[in-house]
Amino acid sequence: PTTDTTLRASVSRQVNRPKFDELAPFQQETGAEFIEGNPNLDPARSWSFDVGGDYVTPDAFLGFNLFHREVEGVIENVDTGIDINGKDLLRTENVGDGYVQGVEFEQRFSLGAIGLENLSEFSVQTNQTFIRSKVENAQGQTKEFAQQPNFIGNVSLIYQVPSSATKISLSGNYVSDIPNDDFSGKKDTTDGEFYLDFYAETGISENVRVFGWVENITGEDRNKLKIDGAKTEVEEESTGRAFMLGLK
Repeated sequence: PTTDTTLRASVSRQVNRPKFDELAPFQQETGAEFIEGNPNLDPARSWSFDVGGDYVTPDAFLGFNLFHREVEGVIENVDTGIDINGKDLLRTENVGDGYVQGVEFEQRFSLGAIGLENLSEFSVQTNQTFIRSKVENAQGQTKEFAQQPNFIGNVSLIYQVPSSATKISLSGNYVSDIPNDDFSGKKDTTDGEFYLDFYAETGISENVRVFGWVENITGEDRNKLKIDGAKTEVEEESTGRAFMLGLK
């Protein structure tokens, strides 16, 4: 509608084909459990609907997107009720049909654009995603999608000097509680997580850049809560830090 504004609407058809590990009828130990593939899996198919828009200037970006996914044949790992060496045996199955819907926001702006001219090489980038979901099985039972948080948020402070191809950023990344419940009534939830990441990049010649990245600077652990009737189990998993150094 204007030189600064773009509006979008789209409809798409998508197919999520099972991975090899999900189809192969073998059991794999993943640390906390065993997972068994299922050669009878069908692809998960979906219709996707999106409506969104962007407002862009040289110093700022504002964007939003509304989305809705109608999914047939949702693929999830299901507890078989069998234990192997004290660990649950899960099987990959098509658990039912459902939907995922939500809204995404993104903002970027230069600090110079808000009157801080001495900090014009700094910018802030943030995004937020609000999600809700539901899957229904053949018996009419409903639950949220497994591994689907209700909120994801990120914020980054970025220092950038285009003349030297230098870019440095410090980012905070938050994911709300992640449910992994199944239709048997067992509750399996990963606590919300907040990680700090650091990234730096600079040019060492006209066509070569060196970059470094540290994920989860503070080494935050991951906590999982499992509830099965009167039995409650808390697991703490050390995710550690990840380091990367490379060339572009």
